[in-house]
Amino acid sequence: MKLEWSQEAIDNLNSIYDYYFIKSPTVARHIYNLIIDEAERLSANPLIGVIIKEISDKEIKFRSLVVVRGIFKIIYIVQEDNIYIYRIWDCRQHPKKLKDKR
Repeated sequence: MKLEWSQEAIDNLNSIYDYYFIKSPTVARHIYNLIIDEAERLSANPLIGVIIKEISDKEIKFRSLVVVRGIFKIIYIVQEDNIYIYRIWDCRQHPKKLKDKR
């Protein structure tokens, strides 16, 4: 399956990198690479993430895969032969914010 990243997901990933880079460039690269590696793992196992009922509907089933020791979620949609990465979500935020951003 092919991975496609939304601009928002790319922006999220870059923001995460920038935030951690100030603290430690090594940590920033490590977290960035972990997220990328987990996203690529979806190609072989696209249904590994759980459906997020709060933001899904009949047509679109959003899924999430928790990564980096439970700090982040890769939020994505599986459509035909594509995996569309919608957002990289910081799990330390209030879940209501995710619903508001849908």
